[in-house]
Amino acid sequence: MVENSIFYNEDAFGKLSEIIDNESEKFILCDTQTKKYCLPYLSSKIPTLTKATILSLPKGENSKEWESAIYVWDKLLKKNADKHSILLNVGGGVVCDLGGFVASVFKRGITYVNIPTSLMAQVDAAIGGKTAINFNGIKNQIGSFYLPQYVFIFNDLLLSLPKKHYLSAFAEMLKHALIADKKYWEALKQIKNTKTIINHQHLIQQSINIKENIVAQDFKDCKERKKLNFGHTIGHAIEAELLKNRKNILHGEAIAWGMLVEAHLSWQKGFLSSQDLEEINAVIRGYYYSLPTYYINENNLIKLIKNDKKRISNNSNITLLKGIGCAIINQNCSDSEIRKAVRFTFQ
Repeated sequence: MVENSIFYNEDAFGKLSEIIDNESEKFILCDTQTKKYCLPYLSSKIPTLTKATILSLPKGENSKEWESAIYVWDKLLKKNADKHSILLNVGGGVVCDLGGFVASVFKRGITYVNIPTSLMAQVDAAIGGKTAINFNGIKNQIGSFYLPQYVFIFNDLLLSLPKKHYLSAFAEMLKHALIADKKYWEALKQIKNTKTIINHQHLIQQSINIKENIVAQDFKDCKERKKLNFGHTIGHAIEAELLKNRKNILHGEAIAWGMLVEAHLSWQKGFLSSQDLEEINAVIRGYYYSLPTYYINENNLIKLIKNDKKRISNNSNITLLKGIGCAIINQNCSDSEIRKAVRFTFQ
């Protein structure tokens, strides 16, 4: 992210008002949920926001598909959007990922800003300029690197979120701690009820800072940024497998269990001590409910991992841990090692 591109609460209202009041054509991308619950709040603070054209999608992961991108491009064309138009993504990870991708290629790139309405989007999807859609049932297969001009963080937008959404986002916060900051891990372990995280703005900002600092070192995901993939190679496969079986699962829940599998892989490789593995295992299991594992097939997981976008040739390129607070990238794990880790996690 560029310097001073993330604004919080009152500062965010001031900067967003500036954008809304300029002469460029504004479009708001949202879903049915954020249109109903979030736009009225934002419009009450910035009345001129009502002048923007609203583009609404059904809520949920199924909207993060090629058909949704085509729908938005079609609407932008019909409303005469031009190179100077601005797209405001008001939503969670699906809206931020999809909206960023749509903006990155429309007219060869128009300005967009993210207004994340979920804690997950605030600490992850809205930050860093990775945009994507799902394709053929596989997560984030088509996308681009394209930074938002600004990200606006409003705590009040999180107040109505159910507990499971806080839990989902908390997995990404735990990931940030595990890959980069042991002291932050110790602080997060003290959170008894994840819904109270909204009262700890400094912890939310710490996650944002960790991700932003990593992205600043490696925007195109060639080296340092790969640390952020911890838990995601296995987690995306778990998510895809359960969604295929029509079992609802939030992204962060899948990542939490993906981190457990990859922590075990780290232990198998000799990077992680038994003591650290036991601690990570106890902490994550303490927060997250068991998954419907009878829908998780080892062979299907292996196939999905082979389709992972981070894979190069026959190398799985999994990010593992070298202790709590330290990550190691580009580790090739065999099918047998993955099977052992999956069985340990879901036994």
